[in-house]
Amino acid sequence: MPGGRTASSSIPTSACPSSFPAGQQDDGPHLLALVLEHPKLPPLAQVLADPPEGQGLEVRGTQAVWFDKATQQPVTWFFVNPQQQLLIWPQWGEAPFARTAHTTFDAAVRLRARAGGRVLWNGGPVTPERTAWLQRYPELLGVELLQLVTHNWEPATVRV
Repeated sequence: MPGGRTASSSIPTSACPSSFPAGQQDDGPHLLALVLEHPKLPPLAQVLADPPEGQGLEVRGTQAVWFDKATQQPVTWFFVNPQQQLLIWPQWGEAPFARTAHTTFDAAVRLRARAGGRVLWNGGPVTPERTAWLQRYPELLGVELLQLVTHNWEPATVRV
């Protein structure tokens, strides 16, 4: 793949932002894994053909990546599993968690609009209510989202 990226038989789980791990729970790499369910998923190259501005596409069999054209670095990974579901996986790297979260959910919304089906996150459908944290906490850390998801805790905020 461009810029030294390589396709492998599993979704990448490379280094995560410094906000992980969260105590004894190291669910961070899986926290933003989304699934596009579709009764008859179109070919991967067709579904992913229109990446966001400034990004390119590379497809290898059942795997693909949207990458930043300027840096040649991966942004979002895709994998069609044996159940014919499209897994949408963020590229953990130097970007802040909040930006990675937005990029991943934006990719899911783009693909659902293009191909149809429904997007699942953390065991349920992606809905505005379930993803309100994207707007409420624009600088959210991964460990804070993990607390929201697993314990329904709100992040601490500083009052001035």
